[in-house]
Amino acid sequence: MTDGQGAHVSHSNPPKSLHETRGLGHCLATVPRRLAPMLALLSLSLAACPSPVRATLARVAPAADVDAVAVDATGVYAVAAGDPLAYHDGAILRVSPDGRDVVVVAADLNDPLHVALGAGHVWWLTEDGVHRASAGASPGAPEVVAPLDHPSALTVVDGAAIVGVDGAIVRVVPGAGDEPAVLVADAGAVTDLATDGASIYWTDAAGGRVVRADATGASVTVLATDQVGPVALAVADGAVAWVTAGDSSSDREATVATVPAAGGAVKVLARRGYGYEDVAISAGWVYWTWGDMFSSAHRVRLTGGGQQPLAEDQTDLDGIAVAGADVWIGGPDGVYRLTLR
Repeated sequence: MTDGQGAHVSHSNPPKSLHETRGLGHCLATVPRRLAPMLALLSLSLAACPSPVRATLARVAPAADVDAVAVDATGVYAVAAGDPLAYHDGAILRVSPDGRDVVVVAADLNDPLHVALGAGHVWWLTEDGVHRASAGASPGAPEVVAPLDHPSALTVVDGAAIVGVDGAIVRVVPGAGDEPAVLVADAGAVTDLATDGASIYWTDAAGGRVVRADATGASVTVLATDQVGPVALAVADGAVAWVTAGDSSSDREATVATVPAAGGAVKVLARRGYGYEDVAISAGWVYWTWGDMFSSAHRVRLTGGGQQPLAEDQTDLDGIAVAGADVWIGGPDGVYRLTLR
């Protein structure tokens, strides 16, 4: 891969790793009949047993520490944070929808994080502000949208960046030359932002909340409370889904949960000891990644039911985005595509 904005790489090497996993939907069918009463006593059901899934996980773009991904019809965009002990070695990458070509949208970045798509651009954050470049096969030169000190989360509404910074959520209009407009003054420790166009949604890690406001910052509504370290969220299909980090010191498990975007009862879809990373919603399914050394990717229907493992026995999977049958995942050494079959 060549450093520099707009550098093009044709990736024709075979995938670094292939991982095929089959879900456990056949598990009840293989249980001896004599054990059926025991299963009933244990409250096991077919709904709780995942359907078979065949998927191949392949690295399509080598890069260091890919921790965020976003996808639309123009391609897959990834944040390669680089070596945590180095400076200015991060990059924003574009991977073609077929996974064959990689373009460096921006290079020599210091601690890039978060990536969003909107208004014909790819947007990202660094520790000193909001940036963007035109999206597509030949991205334009990166530009600084607004200097901000350590912004924490990003989404795009009506061509403007909605950003978490200093406990608030602000709106930044590219090229306006004005100070960012404060939409929500007391947003808390904003860890992620998402939008459905009419409203914005965010996770407040310190307050343990999932919150919604309209795009002007008015009508703030708390959708969920008592969440232990909510770190990422997604909104689609009339629902909000989020993941929490949990707290091992207090035996509070990490969770994947959802709530109607209009408000309502919170439903926990999955639990584990700790370590959820990212979440996405697509076509009625919630997708997420577990981090750490025993990393994996899973999905479950928004309505609940059995989890379907998509990739297992991995290391440090992170950001996740979905387009049709392709699930795009960030890993410690590149961008991965998981094609469901």
